[in-house]
Amino acid sequence: MSLKSTLKKIVPLRVFYRALYRSGLKYKLRQPIINLLRLSGMQVVDRNDLLKNNPFFFQDADEVSSLKRKNVIEHEKFTEFENLVFPKPFVASIKNGELAGKDATGFDSQGRVILETSWPQYTADHLSRILSLRTLLSKKFSPYTHQDTVFSLVCPWDNNYFHWLIDCLTRLEGVMEYERKFGVKIKLLIRPNLQQYQVDSLKLLGYSEADYQVWNGKRMLVNNLLVPSFRRSIKDEDGFYCHVSPASCRWLAEKIISNLPADIKAKPTPTHIYVSRRNTLVRKVVNEQEVIQELEKLGFVDYVTEDLSFAEQVHLFANAKMIISPHGAGLTNIIFSKNLKLIELFAKTVPVASYYELCGGLGFDYAALLGDSPKGDLRTHDADMIVDIQKLLAIVKEMSV
Repeated sequence: MSLKSTLKKIVPLRVFYRALYRSGLKYKLRQPIINLLRLSGMQVVDRNDLLKNNPFFFQDADEVSSLKRKNVIEHEKFTEFENLVFPKPFVASIKNGELAGKDATGFDSQGRVILETSWPQYTADHLSRILSLRTLLSKKFSPYTHQDTVFSLVCPWDNNYFHWLIDCLTRLEGVMEYERKFGVKIKLLIRPNLQQYQVDSLKLLGYSEADYQVWNGKRMLVNNLLVPSFRRSIKDEDGFYCHVSPASCRWLAEKIISNLPADIKAKPTPTHIYVSRRNTLVRKVVNEQEVIQELEKLGFVDYVTEDLSFAEQVHLFANAKMIISPHGAGLTNIIFSKNLKLIELFAKTVPVASYYELCGGLGFDYAALLGDSPKGDLRTHDADMIVDIQKLLAIVKEMSV
């Protein structure tokens, strides 16, 4: 077992590391160096630059007619939208491109940073978050490997369940369409030691070990570097593209569900589910046993998603009609649902609108319940919560009509 794996088992160290990550300290420390490099002439390739080079468009624009409030928290992040349009998705082809560093940051033939190879924040202001000094050193000094046509699934967020599905796998639609259009076989670049759900999800999309290459964290020259667009729209004031394309979620869900093993599909699953975070360090329901006891009376069955295989999670959510859960990455599985009512639980310090927006785009009913945090829990994003059971039951009753 590695030292890193051993340290991860020490709970206080994990909590401290998570708080340090949330603070963004390393990005703040990196910013002055990035500013200096920008002044010295370092340039970027943003989405507008990619669109100027005749990318391959493979689908029409996706549109959500409206995103309305309903039983949601009064918070600036839970906003309403009318006629939310997602631009036509595309695949850009970068000739003589390059990948470098731990997160396989992309560069074009002129050495400009390709922002769309990192995460869906498309302004140069975010370079400190995506471009490390290690990457720049790798690009300059590391020996390189060489490939013909490559799409990299490696990015700063690829080890997060939500972002793996939403910001990595949805882009494979463009890759598959590109292969069909141009008759080429594209090598996928993946990070070493993928988690099991990542391996399983790639398998359900039709990929085998022969289809990908493990990234060495150093440097690669690529004759044809493919850069599919992130499937998001609406840029906020920070330059972050927030809303997720419903069409991309439906494509991913249909592709994966159609390939589920027959024995998984044959398993009966409940329609009313409570998703627990009891095995995590953050955003746990303090009075969960009482919550579960009351929900069981209404036919709910509790699950811990980490106890299920990826295929089992897909099947469970595909058949669900109502789900109650604290905010967490496991709720990304709602993209596999067909006709869902979601009740999301928050502590007062944790209003995040990701699944409200997903439900709006997918046409699902959504409600949220804000709970108190235990005294002394001062975490701004990861606080635990105490659920008001009577309020929760009232919401369940209202949404069941």
